[in-house]
Amino acid sequence: MNMKQAHGLAALLSSNSITEAAKVSGTSETTLRRWLREDAEFIEAYNTQLRTMLEDASRVGQVRSAEAMKCFVDVMGDDAINPQTRITAARSLLEFTLKLTEFTELKTQMEELERRIKKMDGGENRV
Repeated sequence: MNMKQAHGLAALLSSNSITEAAKVSGTSETTLRRWLREDAEFIEAYNTQLRTMLEDASRVGQVRSAEAMKCFVDVMGDDAINPQTRITAARSLLEFTLKLTEFTELKTQMEELERRIKKMDGGENRV
């Protein structure tokens, strides 16, 4: 990857849009879009860094999730707070819990499938 692409990549990862990234990096939108569509090395670097950013954000959410749950529970149980706000807190807590449960179940199922595939392949990792 050349320096112009590295600047474009950094801009894409820190901007709110491709238009903004183009202005920040001094690269045209057309070029950024082409790199994202056709340049395998650029696409791989973009996806790798984006995945890292999302994993980091997820870790922050995981660390703070107990605090968020406590906040939901406190709001739900406070009779002095507007009932609509309490209902919203309860709904949010239920939605978050459901999503977390679904994610955990899917992750467990995926890990089991990967384990079975490895066993079928004689230990080779083709996943």
